[in-house]
Amino acid sequence: MRHFICAFLFSFTTKLVWGQCSVNIRTDLTSPEPIFFKGNSLWYPDNGSLRWAAGETTDVSCGSGALNGYGVSYASITCISGTTFLINGASVDSTALVCSQRPLGEISIMRKWCSEWM
Repeated sequence: MRHFICAFLFSFTTKLVWGQCSVNIRTDLTSPEPIFFKGNSLWYPDNGSLRWAAGETTDVSCGSGALNGYGVSYASITCISGTTFLINGASVDSTALVCSQRPLGEISIMRKWCSEWM
């Protein structure tokens, strides 16, 4: 009986996550990797990984560089499953999301909270 319950729980939990995407920023990306955005905000990893629901779309940017193979600096990607995404109608692995150069950032000291700008 215990084996049946364990098998059922394993089957049930794997069905809950099937179709989701998860990218470990240390092992599932190739340098120079793009910057990921969720909505209009920089997306920070949770325990080293970014996670999407199946069909969820997010944006990536290479700053002043270009996304290799696409010739654009900014693109939308849609989760298919695991580390596979849809970009411009093509299915790609997260390791193929590579910038032509490392995206650079800039820090500006402002006298307002970010929420006051919106």
